[in-house]
Order: sequence, then structure tokens, then C-alpha cells
Amino acid sequence: MNADADLPEDVQEKIDAYYAGDLSPADADSLRHQLNQDHALASLAADYEAILRHGVRPDAAALTERERMRGHFHRLESGLPPVDAGEPVPVPVTPAAPAPGPGLGRSRRAPRRVLSRWWIAAAAAAVIFLAVGYLLEQPDPGARLAGEYFEFLGRDGMKLSPSDRAQEGVEAYDARQYDRAYPLLLEGVRNEILEPVNLIYAGVSAVGADRPAEARTVLTEVLASGDFPEYANTVRYYLALAELQTSDTAAARAYLEAITPDDPPIYEKAAGLLSRMRGL
Repeated sequence: MNADADLPEDVQEKIDAYYAGDLSPADADSLRHQLNQDHALASLAADYEAILRHGVRPDAAALTERERMRGHFHRLESGLPPVDAGEPVPVPVTPAAPAPGPGLGRSRRAPRRVLSRWWIAAAAAAVIFLAVGYLLEQPDPGARLAGEYFEFLGRDGMKLSPSDRAQEGVEAYDARQYDRAYPLLLEGVRNEILEPVNLIYAGVSAVGADRPAEARTVLTEVLASGDFPEYANTVRYYLALAELQTSDTAAARAYLEAITPDDPPIYEKAAGLLSRMRGL
């Protein structure tokens, strides 16, 4: 890629090495310290890294698509009911009836009729039990749609945070480890270690971790603040997914219908999701 004319070449090389996995822990710590001490240099490095992270590197688009498809198929697989063949059911063998004789015809047949009824009742109960279990295991249609339409939201800003605690949350998010990322990103913003924009990624993590109540709280706060108007449509989209996870289709529809066409990718996804929701 083309180097940034204002960013020192040695810093560019270190950032490139960091992403290639070739930068030693000691050198990475040294780079974090350098950026933490020089805010102007950190800003240039952030711009350089943003270019790296938004697909200028070879195969970045292919890698992103592969991760998206893997997540999609994983969600489809997780929604399938478990298959359990169980133990084979023994079939009762009815002995041959003895030749009729005085006092034998009625007394021998009655127990067989009772046994037959017992097996019919047991089989019916088993069928009902399995049917109820199958229905209970099926995910809610809204939650299933939310999982299908959930996507990783690419993160803006520097990955090389001066705080190890903030670094852990950012790396967990980038690795799609949403359960870990959500509390760490939230803590980083609340403690003023991370920029407030990371509340958006905390909310996305809560949706990805199937924690819709937390997602709703965080993303509603972002939307109400009005601090990030360029992210408003994106925040509405993930709020709609959170509402779907709680089966509140009316609220989800309201957020999706509020998304404006000046953000075509989000607008198209919202339109597709609205179309799928008509059957709910």
C-alpha cells in the first residue's frame, strides 16, 4: 500500500509488522508507549491503520466475506433441533394363543388386550412428549431472523490502545468474541479509557452475545445523545435486531422504517429484513 507521507516510515513498518504478527511483544509495548506520548503521531497512525483495516490490504474483502459466511452457517446450524436416535424400543412378543378349552378362552385373552392398550397409550405419550420438546427447542422466529441478519460491524479508530484493559476489549470485539467484548468495551468507555464511539460496538457486542436488554440500553443511549449522527441508521438497525431477539416485532419494525435511504447498505439490509418480517 502507499505510505502516508507524514507518518514516519519506521512507525508504518511497526504497524505493518503488528498486523502481520511479526512484531515482538516488547516492540508492541514500545509502540503503544510512543503513541501514547505523542498525540499528533497517534492521530497519523490512526489514519494509517484505518486504511489498513478498511480493505486496502490484499484479500481483506475475501476474509471478511468468509467470516460472515462462517457466522451465518454457524447460526443456521445452532438453530437446528438436536438429533437423538435413542435406544431401540423393544417390541413385545405375544405368545401364540392356546387352543380354546373349558374356562380358558376369556381368561387368557383379557390380559393381552390390556397390554396392547398400555403400549398404545405409552406410544402416544412418547409422541406428545417428543413433539412438545421439539417445539420448545425451536428458536423464536424473530430471534432466528435477528441471528440471520446480524453482521460484524467494522470498527473505526486505533487498535493499539495505551491501556491493556481497553486493548483486551477491542481485540475481543475484533475476534467476534462478543460475550467478552461487551463488558470490556462498556467499562473502557465509562472509565474514559476508550472514546465514546465504542459504545456503539459495545451495543453490537450485546446483540451478538444475545443480550438484547443490555443492547437496547446502550444503543438507545447512543441514539438519544445525538453525538454520532453518521451512525444513527446503523444504531437503529442493531436496535431492531435487539427488539427481534425479545420478540417485539412492532418496535423492531419502527426502528427499521426510520432508517433513511442516504445510507444505502444499511437501508437495503433494513428493507430486506422488513420484507422477511411480514410473515411473522
